[in-house]
Amino acid sequence: MVDIQVIETGTIKGGAYSQCLIAGNLIFVSGQVGVDPEGTVPETIEEQTTIALKNIKDILEKAGAGVANIVKMNVFMTDISEYQAMTDAYLQFLVDNGSEERTPTRTTVQVSALGREGLKIEIDCIAML
Repeated sequence: MVDIQVIETGTIKGGAYSQCLIAGNLIFVSGQVGVDPEGTVPETIEEQTTIALKNIKDILEKAGAGVANIVKMNVFMTDISEYQAMTDAYLQFLVDNGSEERTPTRTTVQVSALGREGLKIEIDCIAML
């Protein structure tokens, strides 16, 4: 049986799920949205993308990893017409956080809505220790 470790940052509120689990050498981070620490939802996809990725970075660091350890990301967007703006912010974040040589695999899909009004994006990931 694989030992599974729960990781919680304490700063990002979760629901009926674990914020992050480590199973063996894999790290599974639940979907993170673009809500700033004060609970405000920024208007732009770029800002929301950056916040969601910063949340992921903070969780990974608590788990003993970093952005460069990410191997797979799933991106859920409410408006696929903002794909390029999201991708620009996404790539800039990866470059700024040491992952410019290799980008993770990624799936991006449009969804009809996310859990809170104004949310445009949710991102989850799998990383390796």
